[in-house]
Amino acid sequence: LSSAFRTCKPLTNSGEALALMSWVQDPWATLAMGNFPYPSSYLLHGQGMLPAWPVREACRPLDGTFTGDADLMAAVRDAVGVFYNYSHDVTCFFNGNFQAPQRANMMTPRPRSPANSECVGDWGYQWCTEMVMPFSSGIDNDMFYPPNRFDLDASTASCLAQYQVRPRASWAAIGLGNNNLRDHPC
Repeated sequence: LSSAFRTCKPLTNSGEALALMSWVQDPWATLAMGNFPYPSSYLLHGQGMLPAWPVREACRPLDGTFTGDADLMAAVRDAVGVFYNYSHDVTCFFNGNFQAPQRANMMTPRPRSPANSECVGDWGYQWCTEMVMPFSSGIDNDMFYPPNRFDLDASTASCLAQYQVRPRASWAAIGLGNNNLRDHPC
């Protein structure tokens, strides 16, 4: 794994291997959100540019026949490199550079909350005050994502600790609409 993914330091235990799996999974949702037909720095917060159609670019290394696991893992590394190596000058990945993930054991369910977020800016505060999104992912034996169930209590504790605010879980539905929409005279 260390060789195939060109980690900055050799992986030394199963926890680091699981963290590497999380690192490999993390960019796909961001690439999908930024899958614009033109180059963009939007989801890199102005720190670099994703290419036009970044999901297509990330899939290119995976579009082939692999002679073994090492070839496949190198292709996966190159695929996520579209996100992690947008500058084209990163020589090693994962542990020891700026992209090391914050989560260590991804196979254990963990609460999804703004404290777990790696976003910059005010997104965490906005999530806590206006845009609570109770997303869960994965199911038992899911080959893509391990179970990650939304936990409002844990998210509330995180918002209180980080921003001293309590999430309003139903604000978006109340403030932006609900299942009983009708015309309103302005």
